[in-house]
Amino acid sequence: MQRSRSNGTISRLATLISPTTVPLEMKSTPRKQKEEHLKHWSIFILVIISVLIRYTVALGPHSGESTPPMYGDYEAQRHWMEITVNTPPNEWYRNTTNNDLNYWGLDYPPGSAYFAWFWGKLATFVLPELVELGTSRGIETPHAKVFMRLSVIAADLLFYIPIALLIAFNLTLYKSKHWPDKFEMATFLLLNPALLLIDHGHFQYNGVSLGLCMAAILAFDKNRPNLCAFFFTLSLNFKQMNLYLALPFFFTLLSYSFWGGNGNRRSNTRKNISSSLIMRFKILLQIAITTVATFMVHWLPLCSTIFFNHSQDRDDDHVCKDRNAGKTCAGSGSTALRQVAQCKDTLLQMLTRLFPFNRGLFEDKVANIWCSIDPVLKLKRREQLVPYLPLVAGICTLILALPSAYALLRRAPTTRTFLHALSSTGLAFFLCSFQVHEKSILVPLLPISLLATDGRSKVGLFVTVSVFSLYPLLEKDLLGTQYLVVFTAWIVLNHVVQGGFISHIILIGMVLIHLCPFVFGIIDKLPHLWILLNCVYSCGLYILFWIWVTKRMLYEC
Repeated sequence: MQRSRSNGTISRLATLISPTTVPLEMKSTPRKQKEEHLKHWSIFILVIISVLIRYTVALGPHSGESTPPMYGDYEAQRHWMEITVNTPPNEWYRNTTNNDLNYWGLDYPPGSAYFAWFWGKLATFVLPELVELGTSRGIETPHAKVFMRLSVIAADLLFYIPIALLIAFNLTLYKSKHWPDKFEMATFLLLNPALLLIDHGHFQYNGVSLGLCMAAILAFDKNRPNLCAFFFTLSLNFKQMNLYLALPFFFTLLSYSFWGGNGNRRSNTRKNISSSLIMRFKILLQIAITTVATFMVHWLPLCSTIFFNHSQDRDDDHVCKDRNAGKTCAGSGSTALRQVAQCKDTLLQMLTRLFPFNRGLFEDKVANIWCSIDPVLKLKRREQLVPYLPLVAGICTLILALPSAYALLRRAPTTRTFLHALSSTGLAFFLCSFQVHEKSILVPLLPISLLATDGRSKVGLFVTVSVFSLYPLLEKDLLGTQYLVVFTAWIVLNHVVQGGFISHIILIGMVLIHLCPFVFGIIDKLPHLWILLNCVYSCGLYILFWIWVTKRMLYEC
């Protein structure tokens, strides 16, 4: 299949630095050195520009600003800093006197909790009123906002931006591309409009988990399966929404173990690489140990206070009467069992918080299948169906994920096939899984963005649709101006309007939906009509994109 060449504005500007018309072997040494120097400066300037854009978006309102009593995601993230630095780890996911779970109780994995603890500890030195237990609720002082906003930018500089640059310039998929195309790919990732608006406008730390996901993808590309498992487990323990990508990672690493490598070089067949059954089992065992060990490092610290606090109790309450005779303490065994039981209870409580099935099929208005058909079928109101909805959602999701499993197991997967599988399965989970949030579109958006060099116009259009589907959330946060500027800039810089007749029709549909509230106003009997229209329209486009990316995946495998 012929790959579409990148010809965007960014790529044409980058050609001024590294002309693709002059072969590398014909360039003199001084010219090569000057060109390399300009490349490094160009990347540095790109990073500076991306940081400035993040800061500019962050100047606007945040989620739940000045809306007591619950405020929004901004307050949730701040509250988790408050809880993690003022309570022991075994109470982070439990309802206690100091931790009211009804007020933004922690419902992210331990990685996010440790991340919040780090920023909370830093705040105790530079801005202690930000994390004072109880009295800091709803704090929105200028200093507090600056600290919180800068923490997101710092997180991107540590986790997202460097890994995005690494993957843009080193992924095997882009090996045959010229430097301007790779630079455009880096721009594509660093200036992702959906991520900018959600993390730096609405307020979240999605850049951390997405950066770790990219590190896992790059590790697979470089034939480092243990690193791949390690980084993906890190991302999974930071945000549970990365479970959307768990099946492709599982089948990819399973296929890697069976075939003895990835399929980036077609000579990697089961006959000439790791043909020994023992060797293949060894690879799989190493991956499993890496995964389990990473989970343990995340989960066991939640039980640390249980074991350490009981050590003193064991000395005080279970002292042996005849210690000199060498008799064991009668209470030591029961104490150990009690500690294990308490640790198990703590971990189960954490899992209950991570997967709250009692919240319903979906929250608010989200551009997936269930929200789109609910106005007609009234799924959430049929009490007799409610207990079965998680099962139905799970079955539908797995059915849409089956093509990815086939593509990854059929033969050693290439990076391109892997990215298509991640995109297809990520979209399947977003469209059909239980308890989907609007922000979850960032998960399939990541691997689809990495396929931009294969179909820049379609990928650019998908990014546009993803930003459009986030509008109801952003409009509620009073981020309409930021949305309009970022949305328009993305369409212009990536020449989305030049994607052909279909792109024109889709963009016109978006414009018309945006105009409806201004032309017709809010209908009293149907106050959410225009938001629902946005969701249904976006959902239909996501289904079409799922068909496109799945078809491409099956062709590639």
